[in-house]
Amino acid sequence: MAKIITVPKWCFPFGGYGLTLWKLIIIREDGDRDYLIAHEAKHVEQWTEIGFFKFPFYYILELIENGYTNNHYEIEAREAGDKAVTFTPEQMKRFREACCGDN
Repeated sequence: MAKIITVPKWCFPFGGYGLTLWKLIIIREDGDRDYLIAHEAKHVEQWTEIGFFKFPFYYILELIENGYTNNHYEIEAREAGDKAVTFTPEQMKRFREACCGDN
């Protein structure tokens, strides 16, 4: 289960709205919360499936080879975020409980 922390905009001085570190999701308070949680939860899933040490290595290789936009880990995460914004409030509540517990 992931832990979510919401931070002010100034915590991301170089842009971006979210960051995942293993099972810690950090998101900006001014972003689309449902989208960001689903996007970053996908990274938690990727990290868990690929492995604690392997995922950052593979992610960086993918970033070098294909850039951020075409990074297949980011494509999967954007798809997860896009899907989440179509959820009903009840569906989003169940999703958040499943991925992140009460936070």
